Amino acid sequence: MKNQKYNNKKVYLDLNIFIDLKDDENGNNIILKSKEHGFKYYYSFGHIYDFLSADENQLKNELKNIERIVDNNYIHYLTHKNKILPQYSYPISNVNTINKSKSKILNNKIYDNLDQYIEKTLHITNSIDRANLIIGINECLKIIKDDNLYKKYRNDLKNRQLHLDKFKKIINENTLKFWNGNLLAIASNIFDLIDTIEKNDDIKDPTRIPFKRITGDFYHCFFAIYCDYFITNDKKFLRKTKFIYDLLNEPIIRNSSKINFIKTKVCNLEKFIEELKKDCNL
Repeated sequence: MKNQKYNNKKVYLDLNIFIDLKDDENGNNIILKSKEHGFKYYYSFGHIYDFLSADENQLKNELKNIERIVDNNYIHYLTHKNKILPQYSYPISNVNTINKSKSKILNNKIYDNLDQYIEKTLHITNSIDRANLIIGINECLKIIKDDNLYKKYRNDLKNRQLHLDKFKKIINENTLKFWNGNLLAIASNIFDLIDTIEKNDDIKDPTRIPFKRITGDFYHCFFAIYCDYFITNDKKFLRKTKFIYDLLNEPIIRNSSKINFIKTKVCNLEKFIEELKKDCNL
């Protein structure tokens, strides 16, 4: 019989948890049994993003491991509704959709009429030189792909007080308008800028420099907002996520409102397993 007190609890597991559970038979069994007590586990684009560069065999094995826990409970961000919503979807089907989208982008020959494309998309005419725009895009891609260049770029930003003050202002403005603006874009800005301005070493992580790693962490932090629990064994990421959730909750607390208050509990796997054993009598 289900424990009625803990029915309908939504849980989001960081990728490292799925990996750890493969070698943790006891923890794995408790997680699976907890589903009989109303705990439901979810995955998101963040988990797929982590494996986009993996070979086909690794991808299939990792997705199968995720699937046996989440039962195809997928959460995604719906732009036109500005909400994180659930749907039933196989992990591999989402990978196929992403690959098809990538193929369309790569085969889209916009460069033949780039001037018209820029004018139509950005609503500008001659204010950007075509050659300089392409150089700028290429330089940006070069920084993102090269971990050393990306590290230098972020350190340069940290050493300029003008930028730091500007970033702090952006974060403050974004926290105030978070629930009334584009959730994904605003959350992404906040997550990326925290490492740049935050002086607390418990929050920032100078070792997490690669752009891909930062982006992957952001997706997990963002989509976990939908759930009651976010479980990660990455200590700095755990503290950073708590810090960001508290930051987003500050304006709501000041206004004595409970609307859109982020109630997601962030903890490591060991603590979560202990809660499951106690709450579900496992």
